[in-house]
Amino acid sequence: MKQLKKFLKKAIKNNSLMVMPTKEQLELIYRVSKDNPFYWSIFLEIYEFYEDWDNDVSEMVDIYRKQDAESDLRYDFGMSLFIEELYDIASKLFEKYLEDFPNHINTNYNLAQCYEMEQDNRAIEYYKKVLNLDPLHIASYFSLAKFYRNKNQYKMALKLYKKVLTIEGLPINDIYQVFLNMGDIYRDIKKPKKAIACYTKAITINKERDDNPRNYFLYLKVGVLSPKKYKIEYFKKATNSRPDRYEAYYYLGTTYLDNKKYKKAISSLKKALDLNKQFAQAEVNLGVAYERLDKDNKAMACYERALKLDKSVFQAYINLFSLYEEEHNYPPEEIEKEFIERFKEERDVYVQYVVTMYLLDIYHGKKIDLDVFEKEYKNAGKACCTFDAKIILKETRKKDKKQVKELIEVLKKYTKVIK
Repeated sequence: MKQLKKFLKKAIKNNSLMVMPTKEQLELIYRVSKDNPFYWSIFLEIYEFYEDWDNDVSEMVDIYRKQDAESDLRYDFGMSLFIEELYDIASKLFEKYLEDFPNHINTNYNLAQCYEMEQDNRAIEYYKKVLNLDPLHIASYFSLAKFYRNKNQYKMALKLYKKVLTIEGLPINDIYQVFLNMGDIYRDIKKPKKAIACYTKAITINKERDDNPRNYFLYLKVGVLSPKKYKIEYFKKATNSRPDRYEAYYYLGTTYLDNKKYKKAISSLKKALDLNKQFAQAEVNLGVAYERLDKDNKAMACYERALKLDKSVFQAYINLFSLYEEEHNYPPEEIEKEFIERFKEERDVYVQYVVTMYLLDIYHGKKIDLDVFEKEYKNAGKACCTFDAKIILKETRKKDKKQVKELIEVLKKYTKVIK
C-alpha cells in the first residue's frame, strides 16, 4: 500500500509524465478507493491525466464529479497534500477544482497559501479574491498582510491591519494579534514610539482577559525599544510575569550594566544563567560587571566559561586578552590559536587582538613593525578599536611610552572610536 501511495504521488508531482499505471495497479487503486477517500481522490486525479480509460470507468468518474463542491474529493486530496507541505502539487489540484467551482472560498484561500509558501506573487491575487467574496474573512487579511510584510511592503501590510480593526465584533484575540503585528512592523521600520504604542495596547488587552504571562515578550519588546530611563521598569515587569524565563533577567542585567549599577547587574545576570546555563553572552556581560568592580579573576573565569559554551563569541576573547595584557601576560596558546583561526580574515575584529599583542610585545621588549600594522589594517574601519588611549598611556611604563604613543597615533589615523 505504501509503495502504491508513493507511486501515485510521484505520478502527480511529475505532472503525469511517468508511465501509465499498469492494469493491476489500476484495479488495486479502484478496489481500495471505494471505502478510502484518500485513494479515491488519487483515482480521480489519475483520471484527469488519462482520459482514455475504458468507458465504464469514465462514466463512473464523470457521475461522481457532478456532485456538489463540498463533496468533491479533489479538494480533500489537495488539503492532504497541503498538510504534507507538497504545495506545488496541491496548488495544481486547487487550480483544477476552481475551474469547476471558481467562487469556493476555502479553495481560493488555500491556493493563495500554496502560492505564499512558494513565494509566488499570485498569492496576492487569490487573497484579494477571497476578500472580495467575503469582506469579513479575517484569515485572509492576516495572511495577505504577512505576505506584504515579508516582501517589505510595510505600508500595504499596515493598511490591511488597520482595516481589520474597523470590523465590528472582532474577537479579542484578533485585536491583540493586530496590535502585536503592527508593533513588529513599526519596530522593523524604525518607528519605536508607534511600536511601543501598539505593544502597550496589546498588553492592556492581555490584562483585561487575565493573561499576564502572555505579556512577557511584550514587556521585553517595549523594554528594548524604550528610552534608557524606562527600560528597567519594563524588564522588571517581564521578570514578574514570567520568573521562570531567563531573557528578562539578561536584559535587566545588561541595562544595569549600562547604568553602571554593577552589583545589580551581577545579581540579574546570575539569575539568567541559573535559568539557562548555556547562555554564553550572559557570561560575557557578567565578566564585564566583575571587571568594573576590579574583580578580574572572576571576570576571567566568566570569559573562559563563555568560550567553552561558544567559541565564536568575539568579545569574550578580546576582554580576556585585555585582562592578560593588564597583567603583562600572554593569553593561553589554545585560546589564542582558536581566536586566530576564527577571526584572522575579519580585520575589524582581528586588529583589536593585534593591538593587544603589540602592547604586550612592547612591554616585553620585543621589536614591533608599525609599518606592517598600518599597511595591513588601514582599512579596518571604525569598529576595530575600543581602547582608551588615556588609560593605556597611564598604565604604560615610562620607557615604553614613546612606542605606545606611536601605536595609538596609527590607530587614530584609521579609526573613530579610540578615545
